[in-house]
Amino acid sequence: MKKIACWIRTHQLAAFFILTFAMSWGLWFAPGAAVQGGNFLLAPLSFVYACSPALAGIIISAVANQEARQGRRRTFRIAFLLSWAVSMGVITGHAVLFDEAPLSPVIIAFFALGVLPVAYVISSAYARIPAVRRYVSSLVRLRGVTVDVTETKQLEQRLRHNANHDALTGLPNRVAFTEALERAFRN
Repeated sequence: MKKIACWIRTHQLAAFFILTFAMSWGLWFAPGAAVQGGNFLLAPLSFVYACSPALAGIIISAVANQEARQGRRRTFRIAFLLSWAVSMGVITGHAVLFDEAPLSPVIIAFFALGVLPVAYVISSAYARIPAVRRYVSSLVRLRGVTVDVTETKQLEQRLRHNANHDALTGLPNRVAFTEALERAFRN
């Protein structure tokens, strides 16, 4: 086990892809069989399949970074229970409202089991391992690109000014005069 952990620490990206591939390839049949084939026994595996990249990242982050644990287990457990309850509400509501599926205790039990990986991934934002917290928060963090256009706008104004004013005196040139004259005639 120590050799595997050492290899994961030195080859994190490769370990991530191998683990993600193993989980998703091993379960690739589950969503289709659960939905199209009517085999609801495979429904919980569909959720593991859908969460496999996040689960692989959590595992790699936990193994590769040996930072001291922080916080209390209680926070993670509360987050897990809340995210599990919300996930149950969402999937049950979707099944009733959109799929018009009849709900039975068996279906509810499969939903309850199926949303466990989803709840685990969501609640890992409150994990005690700092590397896992950072990884999961990077999945949900808003990303965007900001560009400061101040210099571009100033350059445009300078070019517009230079096109319509004399460089030596700063007075309006012939182009500015004709534009002003055309505006006056239009009004």
